[in-house]
Amino acid sequence: MYLLGIWARRNRLVVVSFATLALLATVAGVAYSSTVTCASALSAAECHRFLNANPPSTAATAALALLPVIAGFFFGVEAVAREIDEHTVAFAWSVAGTRIKWLAWRVVPGLLVTGAIALVSGIANAVIVSNLNPGRDLPNSFVGYGLWGPILIVRAYCAFGVGLFVGALSGRPVASIVLSLLAVTALLPGALLIGRALEPAQVLRSGDPRMIDALGVGFGAISPDGDFIDPVQCDKYAPPGLDGDGLSLWMKDNCPFASTALLGPQMTSVETRESFVLALVAIGCAGGTVVIVAKRRP
Repeated sequence: MYLLGIWARRNRLVVVSFATLALLATVAGVAYSSTVTCASALSAAECHRFLNANPPSTAATAALALLPVIAGFFFGVEAVAREIDEHTVAFAWSVAGTRIKWLAWRVVPGLLVTGAIALVSGIANAVIVSNLNPGRDLPNSFVGYGLWGPILIVRAYCAFGVGLFVGALSGRPVASIVLSLLAVTALLPGALLIGRALEPAQVLRSGDPRMIDALGVGFGAISPDGDFIDPVQCDKYAPPGLDGDGLSLWMKDNCPFASTALLGPQMTSVETRESFVLALVAIGCAGGTVVIVAKRRP
């Protein structure tokens, strides 16, 4: 309890700051998404883009998606690096009894706060994205992918694990935060690539209504023979003698733009695989931290 009290006193202002930011983003995002409407002149696709890509929507959902990750690597770094940097680990270990017990007391409060921020952010963004996409079956759609739901908790804990490991390794809070930020920035897109790599993509022509729920993974065109090609290869199919504007018009009419995409029902599989990769990283970082703390000299 002594160490828990120290953690609470040291991080009270930070916890309040994160909670306040999450609350403000939630209130603003839910209020805006509940009232915003599309002009009657907009098509369904244009309305979808307007609702999901306008500045207020983007600001609220992005803030709620980023806060758990930032909280994760901040509290992860703080758990070990600050004590090492202040040269108080020897005293802290003597008070705790064992290094592992000390590490647990340092880690558990940060994990709980990080998880709470991620849970609130995930639920709030689910409400916002649902309001912005009425009628969409979000669990079977890539609309707002990565902005809502359990993936935010997994990302936050992965960031926590990375911050914990880097902080224990370097013992310098500021440097560890910067390094953790760089590592997490690389890890998250990498995990998504792995998450979607094993899912078969389908070719969807431009304007296909399934594209709203799909995740585009490649862009090209459909050749006159029905093959998916790079748009610049379309001129190989053109009649001899065409060039300039005539060739451009022919290519536009005969090689419609298309995308390779993962369809909406594949979202759960991609998210599960991405979460598994991030969980492995978090577990590996936690294990590495235990080893470092157990062998580190005071």
